[in-house]
Amino acid sequence: MTYPSDQIFDVAGVGIGPFNMSAAALMATKPEVRYRFFDRRESFSWHPGLLFADATLQVHFLRDLVSLADPTNPFSFASFLKAKKRLYRFLNADFPRVLRPEFDQYFQWTSESIPGLEFGRDVKSVQLVSDRLELDLGDQRVVAKNLILGTGLTRLIPECAKPFLGENVFHAIEFLHRGIDFKGKRVALVGGGQTGAELVTQLLADESALPEHLTWISRRQNFFPLDLSPFVSDIFAPAHSEHFFNLEREDQRRLVREQKLASDGIDYHLLEQIYRRLYFLEFLSDSGKRWTLKPGFELQAVSRAADHLTLTAQCELTGALEDFDADVVILCTGFHYVMPPCIGPLKHRFSLDDGQFVVRPDFSIEWDGPEGLNIYVQNATRHCRGVADPNLSLTAWRSAKIINSLMGREVYDVEDPHTVIDWPGLKLEPRVPRVVV
Repeated sequence: MTYPSDQIFDVAGVGIGPFNMSAAALMATKPEVRYRFFDRRESFSWHPGLLFADATLQVHFLRDLVSLADPTNPFSFASFLKAKKRLYRFLNADFPRVLRPEFDQYFQWTSESIPGLEFGRDVKSVQLVSDRLELDLGDQRVVAKNLILGTGLTRLIPECAKPFLGENVFHAIEFLHRGIDFKGKRVALVGGGQTGAELVTQLLADESALPEHLTWISRRQNFFPLDLSPFVSDIFAPAHSEHFFNLEREDQRRLVREQKLASDGIDYHLLEQIYRRLYFLEFLSDSGKRWTLKPGFELQAVSRAADHLTLTAQCELTGALEDFDADVVILCTGFHYVMPPCIGPLKHRFSLDDGQFVVRPDFSIEWDGPEGLNIYVQNATRHCRGVADPNLSLTAWRSAKIINSLMGREVYDVEDPHTVIDWPGLKLEPRVPRVVV
């Protein structure tokens, strides 16, 4: 079949979240690349159900869509501030961390500024036709020489909770959309990470609208802080990603478990805020102690009574089971990667390892398609790149590596030779002492 030239692209993208938007932003300054990205949503949104007014980023604002690959790119966070004429005000405000609503504004601005992003366009399927990929958009078919999958993560729901999903049992990502009045209700939160902590803060903020009781259950042995110390933060640098990629599979699995709190702990200042709020409610107000904190417990079952739900959780240390009654259950249980349905026609061609993509160094997946026709993945390599993969920290670097691969040359310098830690197996530049005269 012959397609019009305006329907043939060097690369197409499925999904327009921050990661694919990063790739588009870096390609937007390269007119020799013909690209088009599609997303089923009508406009860009970044976890709007959790976009609390006082929520902050857990990374530095320079870890935006482009700056760490190309500080001169017109779609940086600094460019956004300049375009909105608030750069000096932002500097003078001296935020310890950027507010997430402002970064959401930045993402919105970028999504409206980059050419080649099409929202409200659902990719129904992707098929291999000769030496090209054909994307079915329902009312149109486009052809791409390469593909970037950036469909994001899917909410992770415990099996025992799935039959009860509905008005009173839901994932935290829906929190602000539910519009529930929690006053006088028994609320149970399942999950001890940052999201759970943010919801605790929201539920206890207004003394006139407090829940009757709040139960917070976590598999972790305590409500642990995010580790932002400098040596731990070095795992969010390109050199560690390359080191991690070259490890044996079992070592990769072990490190993902060990490094969990580097990416999925709770902001230290938020923990302080919660602890102080609990102190105030118990000792300095008329509210009293109306919460149960249960770290070290794992949800085992959910059952429904006439007018409430009962959660059964097991203590990891003793094996004892405890029941907790609730009117509302909020699952702060995170996300996981699921292959997008549109690539179903190609799935039998992929190399898989325990159901996950086998990924090459350039973030393309191994498959039996034509040589030079690559399918790249964003936010789908935690198993082989480490806990930094779903984080914003390596967004620009990963996109730059993908673009270098697409164009067959070093468009962006992605080397990271000056790591403070000598990660095993990395080839580093020789270090020559600097002589001061």
